[in-house]
Amino acid sequence: LEDLINKTTKKTIYMINTARCPEAEAMHDVLADYRRKHMNLFIKTLYDEGPDVYPKAPLSMDQLDQMIVDRDCEYYFCGPKGMMKTIYHGLRDHWNIPESQLHYEFFGPTEDL
Repeated sequence: LEDLINKTTKKTIYMINTARCPEAEAMHDVLADYRRKHMNLFIKTLYDEGPDVYPKAPLSMDQLDQMIVDRDCEYYFCGPKGMMKTIYHGLRDHWNIPESQLHYEFFGPTEDL
């Protein structure tokens, strides 16, 4: 993310993040600072817990469909294997995103999706 925003691209950047709750959100303060400084950056965080939490995590293709306006972009994702598998196959098989536009990284050892 930092690399993308430092390139001063005029393209819209969407970051969709999931966390248990705001207190457990990784880099919460850093992301808030990026949001204030970069008008082309939109960050949506989905939480598992909380009385007024909507939409809830885990991330689904239906949620992506509601959040991403222009599908012709590069997709970068990382997280637990189950979530990444859902997103990878959803983007490739249902949205017909070419594999060359799908970029992912595992938190642990690399595996096949």
